[in-house]
Amino acid sequence: MKSSDWPTRIKCGGFTLLECVLALLVLSCIILLFQPIVRLAGQYRDRSLETGFMMYQTGYIQLTAECAGYQLVSVDKTALTVKSEKDTYTIGLYKQMIRKGPPGHQPLMMDVRTVTFYRYQDAVKMDVRMLDGQTFTNYLYFKEE
Repeated sequence: MKSSDWPTRIKCGGFTLLECVLALLVLSCIILLFQPIVRLAGQYRDRSLETGFMMYQTGYIQLTAECAGYQLVSVDKTALTVKSEKDTYTIGLYKQMIRKGPPGHQPLMMDVRTVTFYRYQDAVKMDVRMLDGQTFTNYLYFKEE
């Protein structure tokens, strides 16, 4: 029999079963390698939200301690004016922080995007938006005159 008698095989493009199994194996290895990275990203997000909350709580404790020793003079939407026995201070937003000053410069709360003050009966309502997007509302009480 001559070789020309055999039916010629037409070459078709495609993957063999072995090539498909190898591709799936490589893909599963890549997914297994990236799984811890995705898990760490979720943990980092949770930790950053906790950090923003802790930053706010620490700042709020400082702010309440400061306000308890001062008399309230005026409330603006963006700042409070308070007075002690000697000086008058402004508490307001300055370069992503709430600070007390001038005279001097005392940061009270860090990583703040916006702050708004409202007079509310015998207190001041404070709405704070942190850099990470969390918003908090609390009340500040001042020394009676």
